[in-house]
Amino acid sequence: LAEAWQGPGRARAFALLGTTFGAGLALGPLLAGALLQLGGWRSVFATSGVLTLLACLIGARVLRESHGDRVRLDVAGMLTFSLMLASLTLALLWLGEHGIGAPRVQMAFVACAVLASLFVWIERRQAAPLLDLTLFSQRAFVGVQLLPVATCFGYVVLLVVLPLQLLGVHGQGTGIVGLQMLALSAPLLVLPMLAARWAQHFGSTLLCTLGLLLCAQGLWWLSRHAATPVPMLWIPPLLLIGAGAALPWGLMDGLSVSVVPVQRAGMAAGMFGTVRVAGEGIALAAVTALLAGLIGRHLPSAWPEATASASMYLVTGDLETAQAWLPHATVAELQQASGEALATLLRVLSALTFACALLLQLLLGRSAPSHEGVADSV
Repeated sequence: LAEAWQGPGRARAFALLGTTFGAGLALGPLLAGALLQLGGWRSVFATSGVLTLLACLIGARVLRESHGDRVRLDVAGMLTFSLMLASLTLALLWLGEHGIGAPRVQMAFVACAVLASLFVWIERRQAAPLLDLTLFSQRAFVGVQLLPVATCFGYVVLLVVLPLQLLGVHGQGTGIVGLQMLALSAPLLVLPMLAARWAQHFGSTLLCTLGLLLCAQGLWWLSRHAATPVPMLWIPPLLLIGAGAALPWGLMDGLSVSVVPVQRAGMAAGMFGTVRVAGEGIALAAVTALLAGLIGRHLPSAWPEATASASMYLVTGDLETAQAWLPHATVAELQQASGEALATLLRVLSALTFACALLLQLLLGRSAPSHEGVADSV
């Protein structure tokens, strides 16, 4: 996309890409639910397979083939980077269940640190590295990487955490939960295209910062109603969160290639995609661990293993099994513990999103050169 379009055309292309993401997030769960009812879980995977095959066939016809320099694949970088992410994800997942004092948690964190150091050492000595770490010396590039991190913590994790809490812990119906999730994702159907137009007048940085601030405000607002979830009280803050995430959603892909020279756009786009996808997994693991720890603090006192297990089951929405671990706790007590923990989590996510907005403005606000990028006025 970065090579095929320039200037305003590129902005519209990336905005349409963001809108497509939004359509999948908003309509995907609803369509999957309908397929699940009509044809079972296999129909969901079969439909995804057909759509993927269709995309491959279309891509093979219309996408231009490009060949860079014939260099060896950075296998060592791939292995160390993948193992580092796996170690970090495992450490975060085990942290919520076993605590920081568990040997397996400590070993996973140590392995992550060692692999990260080894990865940096390898990449600095590669003629064609998997990830060009020198790009992180540019403050504008670092600032752009904050956008997928912020949207992961402020928006993406909610797509997983909230339905589990509403359906499994609080017993809301699938239709009501689907309506609330639609409120969260519906803004991504419209606002990315509008943001591309507004960016020509106000600049991408201002719109992205404003979006993150709106998202942070929506998270804080939602935290005030998290302990006693009522759909009519949840929908307005969910709309605000979705609107805040939607503003940078269609701009950040273009920004990732606009803040570097054209000849490095491919590497910049690849690194940005890596941060986005890896960030989603890490953010979800971190939020799961944090929510489990917060729930454990609000549960009735019991022996540590029972509390830890009940907390993890509540995170996944399994109220029945959680109560089996804590037979003396009532359903109301478990729901209250989960709701209060969710409220605290939302406030933490709000603070993280707000901090990302401030850092984004600091790194991109003064000077972020646009190299024929999506934003004529970054």
